[in-house]
Amino acid sequence: MRSSEQIERCEINGERYYKVTRADQEPLVLPSVTTVLGVIDKGLAPWAARVAVEHLAKNLPVGQVLTPAVLRKEAAIARTRYLGIAEEAALAGTQAHEAVEHFLCTGKVPQLPNALPGVASCVERFAEWWASQKLTVLATELPIYWVDADGKGFAGTLDILAESEDGTTVVLDLKSSKTTASLDSWRMQAACYAVGVSYRLSVPRPNRIVIVNVPRSGTGVKTFTLSEQEIDTHFRLFLHVLQLHYSLRSRDGREPSRIAAR
Repeated sequence: MRSSEQIERCEINGERYYKVTRADQEPLVLPSVTTVLGVIDKGLAPWAARVAVEHLAKNLPVGQVLTPAVLRKEAAIARTRYLGIAEEAALAGTQAHEAVEHFLCTGKVPQLPNALPGVASCVERFAEWWASQKLTVLATELPIYWVDADGKGFAGTLDILAESEDGTTVVLDLKSSKTTASLDSWRMQAACYAVGVSYRLSVPRPNRIVIVNVPRSGTGVKTFTLSEQEIDTHFRLFLHVLQLHYSLRSRDGREPSRIAAR
């Protein structure tokens, strides 16, 4: 691991960043992987549109004259509903991640009396899947980062770093989505975690990645494995998105790529 470094989450302009403090070097503020991918991730757009259409179909009376004022009012209500659903999904994801971390650290599935619907089932199904994999946990919720020669890069928090029976290091990225519309972004995100682990820990890059999706609704577990070649491909794709992110934030005067220690 790179010596004397601290990695802290922070929020800037409503987006997630990480402040990386290293000994005898200027601190860095790096965008999170998900913040970067937000530039192109259109997986949520159809969902938002569907929520809006469902709201309008349910709440507009038959024969209602659709004046601009009516449309603006109903659109605002629909947006509020969408944001509420998105916030609930984010909270459920957080609860599931915390419960999975507890399970991996203790070997026991926690009781979740106050969790949102479906979270307990999600964790139980993950535990059953995990028992079949014969993996050993190396780290959970591990902060990682990567920077280029210009001090631009990304950071994030890796869900699970594990080791298989044959000694292979495995990156596991946990999802709890009922749709795989953002699968391409998931693959880029996971590839970044593998590169970030290598950079931060000064170890060879893990060449096995498994995205584990355990939706709150439904049954079973879906996994998506990236080969070494797919990791290379998706990381190269991500670098293009990263460049776009920096260009857009620079244009808007919103990119805190470097800051002084505070």
